[in-house]
Amino acid sequence: MRFIIVNYRLGGKRSYPSQVIVQPEEQNNNSDELLGKKIEYKDKYGNIYKGKIVRRHGRKAFIAIFNPNLPGYALGGRAILKE
Repeated sequence: MRFIIVNYRLGGKRSYPSQVIVQPEEQNNNSDELLGKKIEYKDKYGNIYKGKIVRRHGRKAFIAIFNPNLPGYALGGRAILKE
């Protein structure tokens, strides 16, 4: 399963650079099963960023925490679910 990296998580006065909003490309009814799953983003330089889906964000999206933080050019990119 693939995810679109939408944006960093933003608050009223601060941003959370380690947390990003991800949205699955295909929607399904059992989306709560994705909580706790590992995801990966690989950039064009070969760097691999590993993350974990931690909670829902609305009806369609999720919050994922990446370590190390995702770079800005990753926004709009695709992350892959690792099982």
